[in-house]
Amino acid sequence: MQRFFVLCAIFLTVMLSMPDAHAEADDNLTENTGRNAALLPFNDVVIVAADSLDAAQKTHDAIVKGAQARKWQVTQNTPAAVRLHLNVRNKHFVTVDTKIKGGNVDIVYVDSKNMNYEKLSSGQEIIHPKYNSWVKYLLKSARAAAKKAGASASGEADSPEPGN
Repeated sequence: MQRFFVLCAIFLTVMLSMPDAHAEADDNLTENTGRNAALLPFNDVVIVAADSLDAAQKTHDAIVKGAQARKWQVTQNTPAAVRLHLNVRNKHFVTVDTKIKGGNVDIVYVDSKNMNYEKLSSGQEIIHPKYNSWVKYLLKSARAAAKKAGASASGEADSPEPGN
């Protein structure tokens, strides 16, 4: 019987001295749930060659046509900026601003619903991974529209990658 108590005491000592693995796991869940990805920056993405005449207008037109091809709705429209809204199956909603600078565009996250958007205490923004895919497809469609109009950016890859 004494041996049993000694073994129990050793077991409790070992268990109490170990870090709380369960608490660590809970902390990781609050920081990254596995359903989210980093919200990627889409800055200075080339749509039209900067040296082309009326690059800003051609970029604007390509963004609008690319957005329409991907079922994004234009909700505000100026020569230097276009606000777009995407409704996916009446379940997921995304709003972005496009800021046109010559032949380049920045796409800036504005708002969303049912996309698990969160700004972490570290300052990092996370969102459902489909957001990044939808924006990449939007940019790809804008480039295709520019190419069809004869205003494509020479030497650019077909698959847009986010900038810094």
